[in-house]
Amino acid sequence: MCQRGEEFWVAGGKTDARFGAIEVSCFTSAPRRTEAFVAITAQRNQNPSFVAIVDDDDLMRDALRGMLKEGGFMARTFTSAEEFLNAADRAQTACLIADVRMPGISGLDLQTRLTAERIRIPIIFITAHGNPGMRMQALRAGAVEFLAKPFDEEMLLESVRAALER
Repeated sequence: MCQRGEEFWVAGGKTDARFGAIEVSCFTSAPRRTEAFVAITAQRNQNPSFVAIVDDDDLMRDALRGMLKEGGFMARTFTSAEEFLNAADRAQTACLIADVRMPGISGLDLQTRLTAERIRIPIIFITAHGNPGMRMQALRAGAVEFLAKPFDEEMLLESVRAALER
């Protein structure tokens, strides 16, 4: 196993810009041992990823941000889908929590736009006005979850964890 300060050769690697991580495969030169393979993940400090919350309700946005912060997630809030779409750091979004019914662009329309632009962000929908058809539309289009308000806090946190593992 590559230890801190130990000499190693990079054998291959990949990046995942969505999570800001760099994964490097390396081999050690330990005597009398075959190569030890290890994956090292280095988190870049610049441009950290976040969970985006898009909801037109001030109280809901603040409650969700607090809930995610307590759950160990960095979150940014947006008052509308338009604000999210125009955000300079939108590419750092690791997961998106969106209300379905909002003025202007709805949550489902936001999902359609992101898909059309080939932007793959795991989406969790929250709504007080959902129906089975709306739920099926969102899930078929790739949503991670479709939660009815009021929802269980732990259910939302589990959905965020599942979205981040995608």
